[in-house]
Amino acid sequence: MPRSIRGLRRIQLRVKDLCRKKSIDRLTGETVLEKNHQPSPPDTTLVYAVDQRNAYAMMISLSSALEQSNGLAGVCVLYSGNDQERVSRHLQRTCGEISFRLINAIDELQRLKGRALPLGTIGDVAYLKFLVPEFVETPRAVFLDADTIVLSDLRGLYEQALHGRPVGAVQDWLVPTVLCQNSPIRDYLDQVDDQPYLNSGVMVMDIERLRRLDLLSEAAKYRGIKVRYSDQDLYNLLLMGNWTAVDPVWNYPIDSTLVEVSRREQHDQLWSERKICHYMGTKKPWIFPFNIRSANRDFVACRQRSSLRYWIPTPLSPSSLRYYAGYARRKFGNEF
Repeated sequence: MPRSIRGLRRIQLRVKDLCRKKSIDRLTGETVLEKNHQPSPPDTTLVYAVDQRNAYAMMISLSSALEQSNGLAGVCVLYSGNDQERVSRHLQRTCGEISFRLINAIDELQRLKGRALPLGTIGDVAYLKFLVPEFVETPRAVFLDADTIVLSDLRGLYEQALHGRPVGAVQDWLVPTVLCQNSPIRDYLDQVDDQPYLNSGVMVMDIERLRRLDLLSEAAKYRGIKVRYSDQDLYNLLLMGNWTAVDPVWNYPIDSTLVEVSRREQHDQLWSERKICHYMGTKKPWIFPFNIRSANRDFVACRQRSSLRYWIPTPLSPSSLRYYAGYARRKFGNEF
């Protein structure tokens, strides 16, 4: 057989071998690899947005993520507190060899608050969530609220197919759709098709798509609205029908009273499969007496293993006192 024909034959066999290993998903256009040909897993970038009130909880959440995630490449923390040196020391001790960035976002917050934004009752941390695309340089990132505990490798969440959408998130357990009875944004919608309502406590972010959307500029049309669930309501208004639902085990609420009645059976069934615990609501596991509840054992166990294990909340701790004062204001009015 002539040499040129033998060379052409080798090329044909090589192309055929590659085609067996790799195929194209016709619906999404994404490459799908066979089970016996797994690529090296991508490195995961983890992002938090915190202030002084929840910096300690963020450290515990980060500790849990580092315990579980072998492919964690870097950590980015947007911070609006005044004690950045102390937080930086804790991050350095917690992250070890993992690279981290602690970003002073106070100036950015002041710039945003000077704009005509519709954020109303939204606090600093919620503003910071919308700044993530400005500071994160990787193509994707996993965003976690500070009141979460990670029980599984985050690569499983990081690799979720987003199907060309900017965000992947879990459908909210208490507010399943934007037009349901519990929805806080239904009054701001004009006869639209009912869509799922996302929970913004755990999100996979396509950073480049979010940059192009420029959500803060888009929010101008909702100027003056009163939100109940902070940034979450605004995310749902701006991304309605433009986000991908992921498995609910990636954002599992510990407090079952924050689950719609019709979904509580599913909530109970998924207890053993939970991958990220989310301490939604006011019963935070670092506040006395909620820190002694058996349902909060994931947080307590992680706190005991972390470098901050000597911190024990009591009824007179600063975090507990802030919580009690906030509860009194909500219960009896701002004049308290």
